[in-house]
Amino acid sequence: MLKRNVIASGITNLTDARYFASYGVDYLLFDLREIGINDIMAITGWLEGVKILIKMNEENIHFIDEVLVRISPFAIGSSKSECLRKILQYTSDGYIFHIFPADTSENTKVVLTHVDFVNPDTFHIDSQSTTQAFLEVNPTEEDIAEFLNKSEAGVILKGSSEIETGLKSFDNMDLLFEILEES
Repeated sequence: MLKRNVIASGITNLTDARYFASYGVDYLLFDLREIGINDIMAITGWLEGVKILIKMNEENIHFIDEVLVRISPFAIGSSKSECLRKILQYTSDGYIFHIFPADTSENTKVVLTHVDFVNPDTFHIDSQSTTQAFLEVNPTEEDIAEFLNKSEAGVILKGSSEIETGLKSFDNMDLLFEILEES
């Protein structure tokens, strides 16, 4: 079991999805700018026990009906308020998530991002009342373990492209998951 809630973002292939799911991450985040609905369905068909998040924007909001019917995600969301308003018009089941990065300097190694998971009936675009904090981390940073000991925030990890189909290295990620696993 992991010490923190974990969102694996940037998932574009089955290798990443299965890797993150095997470690027990809470959420897999698929961005429709990076991967199509058919590919998401193919990937999620191989998974169990992980909640699916779909990130949308103004360019792909017209796919929302198809996403709701074919994927049935735990939550649909965006970092853009205008897109969230459109999402609210379509969904009454499940949750909506709103991603809004905190202010950080260019020297920051770890970016704190706030994510709201709320019921559409109680969602307010400008409210951050139910915010959960997540750290967007680079798994090669030496100070992650120390930072996690000082913070209660969850973690956002990012998938990457395969070297070739089904082949990639997870060495840096394995080290991070050792830190995140409860002893």
